[in-house]
Amino acid sequence: MVLIPGIRELPEAEIADRASGLQAVLGHYRQVVFADLNIHLNLLWVTLIPELGLIPDLMSALRQKVPEARLVGHE
Repeated sequence: MVLIPGIRELPEAEIADRASGLQAVLGHYRQVVFADLNIHLNLLWVTLIPELGLIPDLMSALRQKVPEARLVGHE
């Protein structure tokens, strides 16, 4: 889970820009099985095929596109 504080308060054009940035990043990872951006909850849910070191790498890439993105939890 990735929290994106304040995304729901942004203008629609900025939301669309951030969503396309997230989509571009997630599209580069073959391990991404499912992703859902819930604007109302400020939440990005991503399901991955497990791979060592993937989460830090993915989060680094996501934060380049959406700097306010924060990892909520993983296991």
